[in-house]
Amino acid sequence: MGTKGELDRPVFQEMMQEILRNGVKIIIVERLDRLAREHRVQESLLIYLASKDVTLINASTEENVTEAVQADR
Repeated sequence: MGTKGELDRPVFQEMMQEILRNGVKIIIVERLDRLAREHRVQESLLIYLASKDVTLINASTEENVTEAVQADR
């Protein structure tokens, strides 16, 4: 569920394999709680996405969330 990191999410891993294979660089989520409920897990997943040069957009706020995470680092 929302407390698992990227390695414990087989569907997330499948999505990432497909994204990295086909060159997709943007993921849009309805809200960040759809990515993960816990903030520490969200942060971990966002850092992982940023490390793969994949952008995550929060559709409800239109924010480029990975850009915000990278700016904090």
